[in-house]
Amino acid sequence: MKIDPVIDRIFGNTRASNLVATGSTKKSSLRARRLTALSMLVCAVLNCQPTVWAEEKGKDMSSAESLIKSGKYAAAIDLYNKQIDANPKVAKTYIDRAAARIALGEYKNAIQDCTQAIKLDPKSSSAYSYRATARVNMGEPKKAMPDLETAVKLDPKNIDAYFQRAVAYSKLGDQKSALQDYTAILQIRPTSIDTLNNRGMIQMYMGNHSAAIEDFSKAIQIHPTYPLALNNRGLARRASGDQQTAVKDFERAIIIDANYEAAHYNLGLSHLAMNDAKSALNDFDTTIKINPKNVEAYFQRAMTYSKLDNGKAAIQDYTKVLELQPTSIDALNNRAMVYLYQGDYKKAVEDFDKAIKVNPNYALAYNNRGLARRAAKDQTGAIEDFDKAIRINANYAEAYYNRGIAWRSSQKNDLAMADFEKALKINPSFEACLLTRAEMRGSQGDRSGAIADYDKVVKSHPSNSGAYTLRATTQYELGNLAGTIADCTQAIAVAPTNAGAYYLRGRAYYDSASYKLALADLTKVVAISRGQGAAALYSAILAAIVYRNLHDEKSAGRLLSQISAIHPQAGWPGPLLKYLSKQISQSQLLAAAQNNPQLAEARTYIGFDLLQQGKKEEAKKELDWVINYAPRIAAYYDAKAVVDKMQTAISNKSNPGM
Repeated sequence: MKIDPVIDRIFGNTRASNLVATGSTKKSSLRARRLTALSMLVCAVLNCQPTVWAEEKGKDMSSAESLIKSGKYAAAIDLYNKQIDANPKVAKTYIDRAAARIALGEYKNAIQDCTQAIKLDPKSSSAYSYRATARVNMGEPKKAMPDLETAVKLDPKNIDAYFQRAVAYSKLGDQKSALQDYTAILQIRPTSIDTLNNRGMIQMYMGNHSAAIEDFSKAIQIHPTYPLALNNRGLARRASGDQQTAVKDFERAIIIDANYEAAHYNLGLSHLAMNDAKSALNDFDTTIKINPKNVEAYFQRAMTYSKLDNGKAAIQDYTKVLELQPTSIDALNNRAMVYLYQGDYKKAVEDFDKAIKVNPNYALAYNNRGLARRAAKDQTGAIEDFDKAIRINANYAEAYYNRGIAWRSSQKNDLAMADFEKALKINPSFEACLLTRAEMRGSQGDRSGAIADYDKVVKSHPSNSGAYTLRATTQYELGNLAGTIADCTQAIAVAPTNAGAYYLRGRAYYDSASYKLALADLTKVVAISRGQGAAALYSAILAAIVYRNLHDEKSAGRLLSQISAIHPQAGWPGPLLKYLSKQISQSQLLAAAQNNPQLAEARTYIGFDLLQQGKKEEAKKELDWVINYAPRIAAYYDAKAVVDKMQTAISNKSNPGM
C-alpha cells in the first residue's frame, strides 16, 4: 500500500493508512454533490475537497449545471452534446462538458474539450485550468503546469487555477510553492475552509505543526461542524506529541459523523500510542464495521491483539489482511512473529519464506527467520539468515546482535563478541546488546568492562531498574559493598517492587554488619514476593541467619516456619530450610544436595550455623571448601565475605596498631 512519503516521514509509521488525510465520509459525499466537477476533482495529493460551486457560480444555473450540482454528470453531458450540436462555436459549453467529463474520470475527452474551447477563446482562464485539472488527475502534474501558469496569468483571481497548481506542486514535491498558492487563495477568499484545510495539511507535511493547527482551527471556527478539519487537526496535534488533545479532535469529528472511517482509525492509532490497547481495539472494530475491506485497520487491530497477548486473534486479522492483499510482506512477517512467540517455528519459517519470496531483499524477514531457526536449535541456519540480512543491510545492528547470540550458543565467543562490537558501533546505545556484552564480560572475568557497559545502559536508559541491579551484582562480586548498595537503592527508586535489588542490598548490608538494615530489605523481599519464588526463599534463609546474629532465635524460627509452610519441602532449597529449622542434620543436608552449586550452598549455611555456635575453625573449614571448589555463584561470595571478615578480625588482633 503506497503511503505519501511526507506522511510517512512525519508519523514515523510505514503502516500509516491512506486514510489519515482523507475526508471520505457519507456526509462529505453528500457535500461533494454540491461541488462543481472541478471542485470534486482536486482530491489529488491531499484527497481534500476544494471550492464550493455556489461560491463560484451564484444562484442562477442552467438545467445542465443543475444536473452537475446534483451529481448527474452523464445526463449533463447529454445536454451539453445537444447544445454543441446546435451551436459548436460556444467555448463555455465545451468547458462545462469538460468539467462533467473530469467528474466521470474521462480525462482524455475532457482535455479534447478544453483544447477546443481554447481554440474558440484563447483567453479563457477556465479552459486552461480545467485542462490542467485533467492532466493532474491523470498523474501528469508537470504537463499541467504550463496551462496553470497561463490560467493564473489570464485571471489572477482564478481560485480553481491556484488550487490546482497547489495540488500539482504537491505532487511534484514542491510543498513550499503549494503553500504559496494556498496563501494566494486565502488572500482572495479568507473564509475558504477547504483552502485552510489544505494549507494546514501542507504545513503539517513540512513539520510546521503549530501553523497547521492554526489553519485547521480557523477552518473549524468558520465551520464548526467540518469533520475533515477536526480529523486533520487531530493528526497535527498527534504529530506534535499531543495525543490527549488529538483524541478530543477525533472524537468531535466522530460526533459530527458517526461513520467517519478515517477519524475512527486515527483515534485507534492515538489510543494505541497512549498504550490504551482496549480502546484502540474498539476503534479498529468500528473502522472495520464501517469498511470491512480496510486493510490497515485489520493490520493495526492485529498489532493491538498482540499487545493484549491474544495471538490467535492477531493471526486471524493478519490472515484477513493477506486475503485482501496477498503480497503484504509486513503481514506475513508479523504473522510469522506471532507464530514464533507461540512456539510454532515451522509455521513461522513458512511465513518468512513467503515474505522473502515476495521481496528477496527483505532484510527484516531474514533476520526474523534467523530468530525462528535459532529458537528451533538450528544455529547454522540461523547464522546463514543473519548473514543474508547483513549482506542486504550492512548497518543492521539487530542482525549483528542476533548473530552474536547464535555464535555464543555455538560456543564461539570470539565471533560473538566481534558481532556485539559491530552492533554497538552502529548503535552505541543498543540496550540489549550492552547488557549481553556486560554479562559476557563478567562471565569471562572482565568485571570492569562489564561495569563500563552497565554504565552506558543506565546513562542511555536511566529508568532501567534491571541494569542498576545487574551493575550492583558486579559491584558485589568485586567486593564494592558501597557501590552495591548505591546501585540497588537506585534500582529500587526506579522500580519499588524490584525484589532482586532488595535482596542484593540486604546481602550487602549483611556483609557490612548492618544487620537491622539487612533485615528490613530481606523481609521486604518476602513481603513483595508473598513468600514465594527464589528471591523470597533465599531472603528468608539469610534473614534467619541475621536474626540469629542478633540473638533473636524466636524471630528466626518464626520466619523459617512461615516460609516452610509455603515452600514445597521436596525441592531445593527445602533441605536448607529444614536444616536451619533443626529438622535435619549436617550430613542429611549434604546428602540432599544434588549438584555442586547446591553442595556449595549447603556447606555455606553449615559454615554460618557453626560460626553462630562459636565453632570458628569448623565453620572456616566448610567455607574454605566453598571458596576453593565451588563455582563462582552466590554461595561463593557469601562464604568469601565471611572468611574475609574472620581473617580481618584475626589480623587486627595480632596487629593491634593497625
